[in-house]
Amino acid sequence: MQGGFLCARHREWLKNRPAEAESLWHRSMKVAQKNLALGKWQQAFPHAGCAYDAARLMINQAKYCDRGWLRKYSASEALLKLALINISPEKKPCQTTAPRRSTLH
Repeated sequence: MQGGFLCARHREWLKNRPAEAESLWHRSMKVAQKNLALGKWQQAFPHAGCAYDAARLMINQAKYCDRGWLRKYSASEALLKLALINISPEKKPCQTTAPRRSTLH
């Protein structure tokens, strides 16, 4: 897995440590939720992303993929999306920057 919120070193370290991944997930979700409750979307985003990465790392391995991790993945994905949507509320999702041209001929 490339990219994401966790660095390569931390992803590798967590790969076979589900207890540590779960601990990271809980801590990250708690901080993200606290920031979201305060309207601090920008601060919530990286924490929700770390929770998302931890859960994604676990569900991508057959030996750890279970309903618990799937629930964690879904919850962190929803929190990540909520933070992202609210970072720039003045812009419509998928809004293009170029104005549309009239094509009446």
